[in-house]
Amino acid sequence: MEEQALSAEALRSEVAALRARLQEAEMRSRMLRDLIDCVPGAVWESWFVEDPSRGRVGYVSRPIRDITGYTQEEWLAQPSLWSDLGHPEDRDRVLVANQQLERNGRSVLRCRWIRRDGEVLWVEAQTVCVRDEDGRAVGLRGIIMDVTTVVRAEQDRATALLQQEALRVKEAALLELSTPLIPVSDAVMVMPLVGAIDPARAERAITVLLEGMARSGARVAILDITGVPQVDAEIADALVRAARSVTLLGAEPMLTGIRPEVAQTLVSLGIDLSGISTYSTLQTGVASAMRRARAL
Repeated sequence: MEEQALSAEALRSEVAALRARLQEAEMRSRMLRDLIDCVPGAVWESWFVEDPSRGRVGYVSRPIRDITGYTQEEWLAQPSLWSDLGHPEDRDRVLVANQQLERNGRSVLRCRWIRRDGEVLWVEAQTVCVRDEDGRAVGLRGIIMDVTTVVRAEQDRATALLQQEALRVKEAALLELSTPLIPVSDAVMVMPLVGAIDPARAERAITVLLEGMARSGARVAILDITGVPQVDAEIADALVRAARSVTLLGAEPMLTGIRPEVAQTLVSLGIDLSGISTYSTLQTGVASAMRRARAL
């Protein structure tokens, strides 16, 4: 009887120990699931021994419902969800990622999915192949993250850059048209300036003028400001710099379109126009330039 009592007591002790270990295992399992559910994405795995077709998910974490609208139970029960969710236009992208997974054992795919409610979202799926000791593929594991906000931000930035580039090209074209260099003869070039002149346009005008004079070998350059509504210190300085640069090329600079108010401005600013011929109209300037060109 005593031996039976001891045996029963030992059995109860063993059962209690097993229950304690089971409770501890269950607690650790819950903690692990809670930890996985905190990951900013849906964690999943699939074991080929359970599903040789490799289509069924054996485990997926809770965030999958927030991402796709489908519950964990639906994911476990419907092997076709992977393909059902995929956007038709991204099938080639998915195929390339699958080939990479088979070849390298790892893939990162960014593609579109269609949620249960019909909304299109972007997901990033990072997948690794699980292999046994012999190197055979026995399963897949991965994480799926909703990257819709990131992708749309990238698309917005790309669109903004394209728009900026298109605007830059248009501005360059307008700037090119606004600073024409017109040959009056082989020896005389005219640059008529029309409209307001900002620093960028002034620098462009100087560059076009000097390149054109150097290329053509012209002997006289006329800067006509008849169409410039207002001349301030910055514009006057740019005109003088352009004229001085022409002189350094061995050519003669002329400034036409000097209206009375422009003349007053130049005088009040103390602009040094020595060595630069000035005329009130383009016509008189061209006539003088042609005479000088013949004399050179």
